[in-house]
Amino acid sequence: MSMETLFAYATEFRDSVERVDEMLEMGHSIDSHEVQEVLQDMASIDTDFDNKAVRCGLYIRELRAHAEKARAESQRLSKIAQSAEKRAESLCRYVQMNMESLGKDKIFDPFCPLTLTTSEVVEVSDPELLPKQYLRVKYEADKVALKRDRPNIPGVSFVTHHNLRVGT
Repeated sequence: MSMETLFAYATEFRDSVERVDEMLEMGHSIDSHEVQEVLQDMASIDTDFDNKAVRCGLYIRELRAHAEKARAESQRLSKIAQSAEKRAESLCRYVQMNMESLGKDKIFDPFCPLTLTTSEVVEVSDPELLPKQYLRVKYEADKVALKRDRPNIPGVSFVTHHNLRVGT
């Protein structure tokens, strides 16, 4: 089995098409031995290309299955991490509550010193009540509406992509 790339098969096939065209322009008959030989080679190239492309497709499916397994494992590990974070936060609140009830701001320990600190955060219950100077506006394109309405606007283009569907 040849280890040629799909590009090499495609190039070889195009070259064969050009050779047949040249032979026909030079007066060879489509039934001539030379033309038929090139056409048979083209059929072989086409079969080799199809086989290689299908093997690539099978590998693509394998890679996608591997990616899906990795995503599932990532989600599983993320849930474990979230659970550990929740337990740590719960334990942190427990220690803090007990330190506060005893009036302790610090516990000195060489391995794990504990200190109660203060911080300030801003909580906004209703952003609509804020003056404009305290608002930030984020603009982004509504691509769904643009695709639906297809307006002629400078800077907006509608690009058609051709994609390979593997499998189904």
